[in-house]
Amino acid sequence: MNFHEFGLRTAPHVMLIHGGGNAWWNYLRQARALSSHYHVILPTLDGHGEEYQIPYRSTERTADQLMDYIRCECGGRLFALGGVSLGGQIVMELLARNRDVAEKAIIDGSLCIPQPALARFCIASVHLLGPLLFSERACRRQLALMDRFLPEEMRYPEEIKAYYLQDMPKLPRETLYAMYRTYMMQ
Repeated sequence: MNFHEFGLRTAPHVMLIHGGGNAWWNYLRQARALSSHYHVILPTLDGHGEEYQIPYRSTERTADQLMDYIRCECGGRLFALGGVSLGGQIVMELLARNRDVAEKAIIDGSLCIPQPALARFCIASVHLLGPLLFSERACRRQLALMDRFLPEEMRYPEEIKAYYLQDMPKLPRETLYAMYRTYMMQ
């Protein structure tokens, strides 16, 4: 796991955890906006982004790694903890282990109830369509569609587009399979 940090380490700590398939850059704009008042920490989960060669194992293992980081680097406590999708699931796992790990938490788009049928469908879809969904060509199309149909303020800036095109085609299918098995099935 890799950690990208913004702002002064002496400021209150904020950790934002990206969703499955994305990486730290998913929260880059927010980190820059918050960094004048907070120490913002953006982890890149194993199996994602620049950590694509390290196998993603589970929500629980990821929570272990993050808890170790929080203990060692943040005195065991954060001001705020946030996550979207898989990142939100990890936030819930961290809070279930230690409700005092953060003063505030934001969880967006995460499953609270296991969805094994949906997980099997997602695994089958990635197995059959993975190359069509995550090739560099497919990623360029996805960005073009975003540019065409999203309002200007919701589009990725060029810097994040470059990260997206760099990281998404490297995303291992095994990462997605492990993610669906641990995040959606359990």
